[in-house]
Amino acid sequence: MPPTYRTPQIDLAALLAQQNATIDIKVHAYENSTRNFLKALTSYKNSATAKISERRKHQAAEKKKALERIQAVEAETNQCKLKEIELVARKPSCFKF
Repeated sequence: MPPTYRTPQIDLAALLAQQNATIDIKVHAYENSTRNFLKALTSYKNSATAKISERRKHQAAEKKKALERIQAVEAETNQCKLKEIELVARKPSCFKF
């Protein structure tokens, strides 16, 4: 965490008594702090976007694998059904009806 700077107490009466009164409001420090915050925010956003993208790719790959497994199981089931139909269609010679 960056160090925080405390501004010193300002004697307003003494300041107004000066010919050219100015107060250093530390714009440079504020700009640096804002710039660092925006960098951190952009970095977080980019990281979150990358993570979401990776999850989406992973989920798509898992879905593809699942669909391939489903198709393989369905193909195997259909082959077993065809074999069963062939076995039923054959008349066994040992059974007499």
